[in-house]
Amino acid sequence: MVYTNYGYSSILTFLSKGSVVGTEYSSNALGKIQRSRSSKEEQFAVLLDKGPALSIFQQYLLDRKIEYQTEHIENFHVLWDFKGESDSVNGLRSLIVA
Repeated sequence: MVYTNYGYSSILTFLSKGSVVGTEYSSNALGKIQRSRSSKEEQFAVLLDKGPALSIFQQYLLDRKIEYQTEHIENFHVLWDFKGESDSVNGLRSLIVA
């Protein structure tokens, strides 16, 4: 499961022919049902482009001492393999307030 913004989440669903592989990382009410389903996935990644959200995620990870893997691919940053206190790691799933 990949957490990303609404636009990329929609594109991922389209490209996967309707399979939901992306979920919004915002606390937007429109995504509550999908986020609930996605929260059962233990392993997840976060897909970000360069912008304010990337800085917010990086600061959150630093402040909560969460270890993670990262890869820069084209214009995107992918974060995954999060290790830390479980409530803090799960906080990544809805970190951005829409």
